[in-house]
Amino acid sequence: NIPVREQIIETLKQSAERELYFRTVKLSERMNLTFNKISVKDQKTIWGSCSPNNNLSFNWRLIMCPINVMEYIIIHELVHLKIKDHSRRFWNNVKAWAPDYKTSQAWLRNHHHLLKV
Repeated sequence: NIPVREQIIETLKQSAERELYFRTVKLSERMNLTFNKISVKDQKTIWGSCSPNNNLSFNWRLIMCPINVMEYIIIHELVHLKIKDHSRRFWNNVKAWAPDYKTSQAWLRNHHHLLKV
């Protein structure tokens, strides 16, 4: 028998894989950007990343965030497909696609500790 806690975490991870893939594909099409592949990982300190090879990875715990927060992280990483730094140009691009991104950042700052399962 698998303990209930592990069953719940596994279910959340599977949901995160489906939801993050679906939303990333949808947003990348709207933004006219292409990525190589998506991974969903058990990351302790980061929400997402974009590799030099345009591979995107996301923290499975995003499934427990409000949709606007999840989509902000996806947009953040998608913008990195064309702008690899955190310059003013990068943030202007993020803001164009997620005008309320600072609200999402604040939500993560204020609630990240609740997502440590």
